[in-house]
Amino acid sequence: MNFNIDNLILHKKKFLSEKECNLLIDCFEKNKQKTIQEHCPEATTNIDTTSTMDVFTIPHSTNEHKLV
Repeated sequence: MNFNIDNLILHKKKFLSEKECNLLIDCFEKNKQKTIQEHCPEATTNIDTTSTMDVFTIPHSTNEHKLV
């Protein structure tokens, strides 16, 4: 069985303007040093497990936060 993750992605053309996209990209670029790796207890073993990806929180009360 072949699985294509693209089938789970909702594509919305023209959902964000180029200006809005650049705003979010710039926000990430300015704050990417603040990324963290989430962690939580694994569902079956209850062992604290760290994710394999970095997460980033958009600062509150900013235009970027309002946009998202």
